Amino acid sequence: MALAPQLAVVAWLALAAAPLELHTTAVDPRLTEAGLRARVGDELDAWTIDVRAGAGERELDVRLRGPDGASRTHRLSLSSDTREDRSRELAASLALLMDEAPPPRVGANLRHPPRPRRALLIKVGSASARASRPAPAWSRAAST
Repeated sequence: MALAPQLAVVAWLALAAAPLELHTTAVDPRLTEAGLRARVGDELDAWTIDVRAGAGERELDVRLRGPDGASRTHRLSLSSDTREDRSRELAASLALLMDEAPPPRVGANLRHPPRPRRALLIKVGSASARASRPAPAWSRAAST
């Protein structure tokens, strides 16, 4: 029975684990995740992204696993000089790779269904279009 609280903590940590794992010192993990989340929002939670140092100093090996479970691998070469700029560059590159990924196959068993993108809701009033527009000047002159 003393093990149950420990298992709950382990389960919570597993669920709360970030979908982005960075195994490189070339970028700042906090800035990279914040930049990526700013670009793709909650859609990030449906992905698993693993970034490791590549052969060169600024090369990174990236593995993305999408909501459909399919894995894609890429090698990125970062051109920025500072760690902060490389973090921004990586976040932008990852967002582009996520956006370019093929859509899930029809009938595919999604691990986490993608959340709808944010949209702007425009409420249309019940007044008619004529009532909301002022009459043209020529029509007012004719009616007087």
